[in-house]
Amino acid sequence: MRFNLLLFFLLCYTSCVCQAFGDKNAVWVYNHNGWVPGITKVQKDRDTLVNGRQVKIFTKTAYRKLYDGEIIRFDLLPVYIREDAGVIEYSERLTHFDTLYNFDLSIGETWTIPERDILTGQPTGLTIERTLVDTFTLNINGTPIFCQGVRAFQNNYIDTIYQNTGTRTSYILPFDFRAIAADGGEGGVLRCYTDDIVGLVEYEYPFTQYDGGSFSDFEYDCDQLNSIFSIPISNEDISVFPNPASSIIHIQSDREDIRSLIFYNLQGVPILEKQGHGDTLDLDISDIPSGMYFVFINGSYFEKVILER
Repeated sequence: MRFNLLLFFLLCYTSCVCQAFGDKNAVWVYNHNGWVPGITKVQKDRDTLVNGRQVKIFTKTAYRKLYDGEIIRFDLLPVYIREDAGVIEYSERLTHFDTLYNFDLSIGETWTIPERDILTGQPTGLTIERTLVDTFTLNINGTPIFCQGVRAFQNNYIDTIYQNTGTRTSYILPFDFRAIAADGGEGGVLRCYTDDIVGLVEYEYPFTQYDGGSFSDFEYDCDQLNSIFSIPISNEDISVFPNPASSIIHIQSDREDIRSLIFYNLQGVPILEKQGHGDTLDLDISDIPSGMYFVFINGSYFEKVILER
């Protein structure tokens, strides 16, 4: 009888500790470290097969608050996750998979994550090197979760990686060591997380600065993770095309005349400004380097633009 109880406990413990990454209706909300306040919401969409292997597709949605207080929503590139024997791999274009987390390592072992260009997906030559310094179990909402203490060499701090959740003080994707220059300003520290195993976990940070980036003052109630979170899209009647663009972008409005347009880089620096007085406006961006930018229209509407050549 005692042996059966012990076996039952071990089986339950293993199922809790070793749950698959991102399963069980997992949702993350990350702070936005860019030049406008906001959050990024990540959640599993569905499973698929890629080259005969199961791959999970996660959607990423950005919520940003503009200068006039209006909140806008737009989709970011999805991320693809696959796992095998404790190794969690990710991809943004399905042309390559890199190791995101490795739960199969022994203390002292290291894995390396290559930085990739946000437009092409090609390696930039820079890497994130992570070394496992400790393993332990934390009790989260009454559930034991296996964790790793990992050191990132670039900034020499130790972060905790939760087997089902990922890191707490870094974005789910390992791009934030180059801040928004690498990840497009998608996210920063984890605000809250939920799944069917641990329930809702809300994190509080007693500081206002982290790793060179300001925390957003974007208001968000983590209880909304368990309900429908709906924010109206402010620019649904404004079209910016082509996108990606190479030399000219066209802005068309079905709502109101286009009076002003400001073209920003990822650091929030205005690159171009133009005035208008009709429902269409063209902008010559042929002299601007390839990359990701934002168009601010009439001081209210916001659109992400990618330049490719």
